[in-house]
Amino acid sequence: MSAAEHLEQARTHLSAGESDQAMAAIRLALAEDPENLDTMLFAARLVRQGGNAQAAESLYSKIIEHHPESAAALAGLGHVSGCPVAMSGLSFCFAGRSH
Repeated sequence: MSAAEHLEQARTHLSAGESDQAMAAIRLALAEDPENLDTMLFAARLVRQGGNAQAAESLYSKIIEHHPESAAALAGLGHVSGCPVAMSGLSFCFAGRSH
């Protein structure tokens, strides 16, 4: 099964309320294509929804390293860190934080 198929399977599981199965499918997708933006964002979203803000913050930071243009990753990082991201000027309130 391809990474795209695993991602679609993860989406289907999440829609059905099956978060454990969604996580298993997204792990397989990441194993196939670890730097795919859609897959990485979905994984971060799953982790965030599961309540692990620290792990989600780490994932969003990794996404930004590989895909600095990703507005979704910037917004997700702002959400989990409690720091609103001002998209118009891409100004952040991460001063003093180490990422």
